[in-house]
Amino acid sequence: MSETKVNLVASTLTNSLGTTVIGHVGVPAAVINVKYPNGKYDTVVSDNQGDFVTKAPVGVIDGDILVEAQLPGDVASKETVTLTIDIPAPVVTAIISTQDNQRLLEGRVNQPDVDVTVKLNEEDDPVFLLVDNSHEFELVLPENTTPAQVEVIAKSRITGKTATTKVGLGVTTKTLVMPALTDDMIAEYVAKEKEQQAVAQQATAEQTQRPFEPAAETAPVDIPEEVVEEAPTTRQQEKPSGIRGFFSKLFGK
Repeated sequence: MSETKVNLVASTLTNSLGTTVIGHVGVPAAVINVKYPNGKYDTVVSDNQGDFVTKAPVGVIDGDILVEAQLPGDVASKETVTLTIDIPAPVVTAIISTQDNQRLLEGRVNQPDVDVTVKLNEEDDPVFLLVDNSHEFELVLPENTTPAQVEVIAKSRITGKTATTKVGLGVTTKTLVMPALTDDMIAEYVAKEKEQQAVAQQATAEQTQRPFEPAAETAPVDIPEEVVEEAPTTRQQEKPSGIRGFFSKLFGK
């Protein structure tokens, strides 16, 4: 009879953030008691749909979780489910990229407390890499290193589980952070550009000579001299025609 009152169903969801217990019962407001491997307890109440969820304490990485559900004040309705925590092995990804003429190995793991080891050419000693708070790592490689020469191994310090990955060629995973441009910043930039253009135009105008300005003062003196000099030239070019022209050519007059 009690088997049909609560109908407890539960499971665990374990990832890099820890372990979560989720479940369902056939009635609302059922009392759910959860006992963890480290001896700690949690008590929750199912919602109007009969669902419940609770987070396992930090550090609970293996062992069995005991889940009990019963109607309030009805011990006979109690049902029990035993769940086993299974933290998955870490997942590691890595690529070889080129930055500033440098060959780099860049990668990431999906869990904290993971050690990363890199082996090159199968003969060299392994290189232990530091994984930062963003779960990322980086290594400078020899110039002609190919993906086939690189092996990346990730090992969880918590569970001891390991994982390897195939290394590929790709672009860098680093992102250049660009500041957001505001209207004031754009207006300031445009104003500076206009100011620089005005200064450049003024400098160009000062360097360019103005035509005829210096000659304006000497024009009254130079112009008459030019007229006097050009007059004989004009008369020489006007040669007489006919008989007079013939004798002029003959005697040079």
